[in-house]
Amino acid sequence: MKKKNLADKMAEKFLGSQKFKEHWDTHMLAFGPILEPAFKDDPQSRLHLVNALSNISRGELKDGIKLLDKIHENIKTDEDDAAWLFFMGLVFDLAEIKDNMMQYYMASCEYNHLFYMPYMKIAKNAYADRAFDAAEDYFKRAIYSITQSGFPNDATAPVMLASAYTHLASVLTSMHRYEEAEGFMELSEQTVPSQSGRSSTKAILMAAMGRKEEAFECIEILKDEAPQFAEETSRMVDDILNKRSASFFEVAVDESALDSFWKWFEENEDGFRDMIENESYDEFFATMNDRMLEVFPFMKATFEFGIEPLEGSYHIILADFYAVGLNAGYEKLIARCPEGLKDRWSFSIDR
Repeated sequence: MKKKNLADKMAEKFLGSQKFKEHWDTHMLAFGPILEPAFKDDPQSRLHLVNALSNISRGELKDGIKLLDKIHENIKTDEDDAAWLFFMGLVFDLAEIKDNMMQYYMASCEYNHLFYMPYMKIAKNAYADRAFDAAEDYFKRAIYSITQSGFPNDATAPVMLASAYTHLASVLTSMHRYEEAEGFMELSEQTVPSQSGRSSTKAILMAAMGRKEEAFECIEILKDEAPQFAEETSRMVDDILNKRSASFFEVAVDESALDSFWKWFEENEDGFRDMIENESYDEFFATMNDRMLEVFPFMKATFEFGIEPLEGSYHIILADFYAVGLNAGYEKLIARCPEGLKDRWSFSIDR
């Protein structure tokens, strides 16, 4: 056992004070399952951690990071590391630095702790990026963590759980797994009968399932529940019911635009090879994205591509994000690839 030095004894004494208890209880309400087991046998590090959280809660992020840096070398257990990584992620979350936030949150989640927040954050960002498989996984991990830990408390846990169920239903709707989506929607309604904005998700699901009247009923509820979402939801439902939504249905593609794409690709092939060989991937993706918008104008979001160098050729992966219209369009585009390109370029579709 480590012999306690004077600093340890002083920290331990402060940990028993009323002032520390008040701070500790406040942070436990917010972060209990990941905070409680962290630095249990290290009073100095636990004191620094709580002080860091107090700074972070006041928006003093730089001071919070300094204290977190101070305890990094004292990490000894998985629980210590999971907490440290999460709180570093929290700092970047509050600073709105997404890449760093995601890096730390994902590293923290590798420990499979039972704190729902980083799972929910990763899942929501994955959904926004149309990475639906990842979003499904992390929403399910958030649900598991809430049901297993009972966090934050009896009053708020159902609200968090219902939100996770609703978000998961939205993800599954985007993946065209409608019966599963409806099951999670029902769980959300059973968990919390009234939830602002949930009727928007349900309206889209009902429209995708062809249940027109129920979709319209949801929109009427939404007008009272969360009127700020009603107009956009109504437009989306109308597009789905009239089979204009590329997310759910095949849409018309100008075949001359497909041929023009391949003519343009052949004319710029040497430049594309140079970009890839020089690892100028962003330039290549941006160039491809601009051209794809001309071919598939029904897509309102950025296209995504992958590159796999092969021996003497390149394989381009086209992400369809589970969008039925884009998938069908890509199939038609690939089918028209000129024979003269096929020994140097290949194409496939992925999610």
